[in-house]
Amino acid sequence: MSRFIALLMLILPLSVHALDIVVDDSFSDVELQQGIRYWLSDDPQAVPPPPESPLWETSADTLTFGFEPRILWLTYTISNRSSHAQQLVLDVEYPLLDEVDIDYRLPGRAPVFYELGDTRPAKNASILHPHLIAALKLPEGQQASVMMRVKTSATLNIPMRLWHVESFIEQSQLDIAWYVMVYGMLVGIALYHLLIYVQLRETGFLWFSLFMFSLVGVFAFFQGILTTYVFPGLRENSNNLLIWMYVSAAAFCALYVLRTLDVRKYRPKYATSLYALIALGGLMLLLSVFISYSLMIRLLTVYALISMIVIVSVQIRRSMDRYQPAYYAMAASLFCVLGMIVTLLEKTGVITSTAFTRSAGDVGFTAMALLYAMMLSYRMRWEQLQRKKAQSEAYELQVDLLRTQTQLNRELEQLVGKRTEELEKANDQLRTMSITDALTGLYNRRYFDHYFHQQYLEHAASGEPMGILLADIDHFKRIND
Repeated sequence: MSRFIALLMLILPLSVHALDIVVDDSFSDVELQQGIRYWLSDDPQAVPPPPESPLWETSADTLTFGFEPRILWLTYTISNRSSHAQQLVLDVEYPLLDEVDIDYRLPGRAPVFYELGDTRPAKNASILHPHLIAALKLPEGQQASVMMRVKTSATLNIPMRLWHVESFIEQSQLDIAWYVMVYGMLVGIALYHLLIYVQLRETGFLWFSLFMFSLVGVFAFFQGILTTYVFPGLRENSNNLLIWMYVSAAAFCALYVLRTLDVRKYRPKYATSLYALIALGGLMLLLSVFISYSLMIRLLTVYALISMIVIVSVQIRRSMDRYQPAYYAMAASLFCVLGMIVTLLEKTGVITSTAFTRSAGDVGFTAMALLYAMMLSYRMRWEQLQRKKAQSEAYELQVDLLRTQTQLNRELEQLVGKRTEELEKANDQLRTMSITDALTGLYNRRYFDHYFHQQYLEHAASGEPMGILLADIDHFKRIND
């Protein structure tokens, strides 16, 4: 916010109708939502209207406006009714707001200005924290007025909480412990699967590992951790960073589903839809260079819905194919879809912004990541069982084939023996027919020639004499005819 606007804010009188937050000796924290007066303006250089103006509205529940391009002005007061000065912390829990300007004024003192936002240097904050933080000092018995100006290209959600500094530190330590546990677990899972890929060269582990790293980046970005602690120099380009990380997460998830569920082999048309999703992500990255972030964040929301529909459809199809690893994918998608639905409804102002709705996406994605890891492990075990089953079936088939072959060989031998015996009998009959006379049954000339030749050779070899008896029957022709 320019100093010119800040000076204009100085002349604004305190509204007696603004929400007054009372701080007493037992004060710990309070959520700033219901009762705060706000005004939306189309003019970035506009000065808030007078307190009595009907342009001011009072929030009924939460300060959630969805995709709102206008400038939001907020006003409220803080009264110290405790017995000592209070060290307070104003915590804007949604760190993706581009510009959050805070004017904190005490009677008779110079106002204190804070210029916060995820596109501004982290050093502008009074406390280095993932959220947008302003440290406030409130003397005993004093009432301070707060005027805030909020401008953002994404969804306009202002979840705020006023803390006592000790309660804030205690809660921040719990939050850090939670983030370390969740992100440490997710990064550990990603590294573990990356090492498995290095050993086995199974691309499913690689895609899952890259998907997990991208998913952790998206989580850390939405929580403000990535641009506060990891890459503070990228705050000015943080909007484009979100697009790259989300598109990368969607692309790696599609590649992981392609490989793990064998979509290309069994469902080529569904594989084409996943490739189209990856290509659409590349187009999104190209458009981000030429299109404003306010439009890109809307396109990114549509792309997120398309990604969810395509990936879930593929998983449903493979589940219908009775491919057992897809059952884990379906359970993972269920958590993911529920988390995304709650997050989108919360970001667009359809449902009330609470700690649960703000963390629904994180919980859903974390559960999805764990189930995806279980799916990959189960797929490896399932494929091993399938291979063993196939080997057992192949062995049993070979045994059956050998048994059948043995039986067929035995039957063939019997059949050949039978046919050989029949053939020998037929040959004997033919031989008998060829040496006998059909009419008389006596041996014929062929038999005589063969027999005479054998006898001649035997008698010639032995030197023994051999005689031949010839008989002629008179008038035998009449009998023969």
